[in-house]
Amino acid sequence: WCAGDRVAVYNIVPWSDAHRFPAEMIQCSPGKKVLGVNTGKVGAFAEYICVPAANLARLSPAVSFAKALLNEPRAVSYHALRHVPESTKTLVIVGGGTIGQCLARVAQVMGRWQVYLLEPLAEKRSLAATTGATVLPPDLEELAKHLPNGADASIEAVGVEGTLLTSLRVITPGGTLVVLGNLAKQVTLPYQEISSYEKKLVGSYGFSPSDFRTIIGWINEGKFELDSLLTGTCTLEETPQVFEELASGRRQAVKIVVEP
Repeated sequence: WCAGDRVAVYNIVPWSDAHRFPAEMIQCSPGKKVLGVNTGKVGAFAEYICVPAANLARLSPAVSFAKALLNEPRAVSYHALRHVPESTKTLVIVGGGTIGQCLARVAQVMGRWQVYLLEPLAEKRSLAATTGATVLPPDLEELAKHLPNGADASIEAVGVEGTLLTSLRVITPGGTLVVLGNLAKQVTLPYQEISSYEKKLVGSYGFSPSDFRTIIGWINEGKFELDSLLTGTCTLEETPQVFEELASGRRQAVKIVVEP
C-alpha cells in the first residue's frame, strides 16, 4: 500500500478470542473491536485512524467515497443471502428499509431466486421495484395470490416481533427464515408452528472479510446502481437532529451520508 491509495476498510478488528471462530464468523466474536465504536478514544470521524493493512480493500477511482459507504449494508445483505439454502427458488424479504433494499439489490446480482419484498411505505416499495422484485404491502392474503404454498425462504430485515412473525408465516413447511433484523432484544414466537412444520430459523450477523471483499469487488465492477439509495447528506453538527427526525418518523431516508 502507498500513501494516497483509495481504500475501503473492513470495520472489525479480530481480538484475542478470534482464534475460536472460523474466518467466516469473526464478526460474531464477543471480544471483537469495531472501528469507531469500541477501539478507544478516537472515533471513525477522526482526521486520521489506524487500521490493520489486512482490513483494506482497493477502491476504484470511479467510485466516490459516498457510494463506497454502501459496501456495509450490501455486505450484510450478501452474508445473510449466503444462509439461504441452495435449493431455494422463492425468497421473501420482509422490510424495505436500507437493509431490505440492499438485500433486493444483492439478490438481483446473484440471480438465484424469484424475489418478493414486503414493505408498508409506497415510496420504499417503488424504490425496491427497480430491482425486478415483486413488491407488495405486508398483506399475507395478497402474497398468497403469488405464493399459495408459501415461499421456500424468507429474510427478516427489520428486527421487531411483528415482522419476524410475518417472515415465519410466509414460508412453506420445511422452509428457512434468516433472522437478520436486530432491534428487539426479545420476541415471542409460535413454538408449535416452528416444530410442527419443521421451519428452520437461522441467525445472520454482520459480514465476514470475504463478504466485504466480494462486495467491494462488485462495486468496483459497477454491478450495482448506487445513487438511488443515497437519499441525503448532513454535517457532523446536524447529525443529532437528523437522528431525532428519523427516529420520530418526521424524515424518511434510506441512507444519509455524514460529511464532517
